[in-house]
Amino acid sequence: MVPLGARRGPAGGRGRTAGLASRATGPRRSLRGVLEYLSPTWFEAADQALRSDVELAAASRGLQLVLQQSVDDPAPGVTWHIRIDDGRVRLVLGEAGDATVTFRCDRATAIDIHEGRTSAQAAFMAGRHRLGGDVGALLAHQQLLAGLNDVLAPLRGRGA
Repeated sequence: MVPLGARRGPAGGRGRTAGLASRATGPRRSLRGVLEYLSPTWFEAADQALRSDVELAAASRGLQLVLQQSVDDPAPGVTWHIRIDDGRVRLVLGEAGDATVTFRCDRATAIDIHEGRTSAQAAFMAGRHRLGGDVGALLAHQQLLAGLNDVLAPLRGRGA
């Protein structure tokens, strides 16, 4: 199982950059100078990185898959999904009515996974990260999911 935004190695996999551009007002950044995880600017940057990656688009041709992540606290929490649709990959805020796989955890667990302090697998085994839907889809598409992680790697930093 490879979660959304999980660390894939010391250099984040293929070592790509997302080529993120600042807006006139500038992106919301943490004290460490990186995009703040789960902020509106982080979601925008993640969507742009996913949409613009040609390798990910090529690898996902002919595939339909929706991966949904929910972070339950603080209330009301946040839910987003990554929609893979025949070579188009995008991140969308909100629930997906047709999620193939769902992930759910609290904010502390999401940040721990995002920052690499724990893996999604370890959090799952400890009961901190819940999984639903078609688990077989995760196994069948491990290489593509690793590609998602590679694309999102440049956005990793300190949590909110």
